[in-house]
Amino acid sequence: MNLLQDRLRISSTEITDTIEHEISIAKEYLNIAQIRMDMEVDIVWNCPDELLTKQIPKNLLQPILENCFKHGLYDLESGMVRGRITISFYEKDRYLCIEIADDGVGFSEEFLDKFYHRIESVNTRGRHIGLRNIADRLKFLYPDIEMPLKPENVISHGAKITLTVM
Repeated sequence: MNLLQDRLRISSTEITDTIEHEISIAKEYLNIAQIRMDMEVDIVWNCPDELLTKQIPKNLLQPILENCFKHGLYDLESGMVRGRITISFYEKDRYLCIEIADDGVGFSEEFLDKFYHRIESVNTRGRHIGLRNIADRLKFLYPDIEMPLKPENVISHGAKITLTVM
């Protein structure tokens, strides 16, 4: 109940929250997800203490974590969610970066092509809208950042999303 109440605590003047609070909400979501799904997932949080009080837009972490489970770590054969997700926060130049990486199947080349070229077809409508919505919201909030949400495949195995905010 706290998770839902908190996520609805948003207004035109209250669109950000501290990294510390967003992490706590993401951890509540992870607890619920572990009850709902058959999961063997290691979650690694890398956030220096000095960044915990920095503000980020609300509702960034949970939808991306959900995508990791549904699209990256879900094993069709066993019906289990298995793997590792690493969430890292760091500063680069004047920006705050958030990387969410998993060791799952990675993004299809078709998805990456459509994402980067903003191509939408009848076959893709309604799919991956979480990432597109976050990308659009970040672009609205940070119009000077060329690509505030960047999905890519990890060379060894898996996917990574880098969020860049101010």
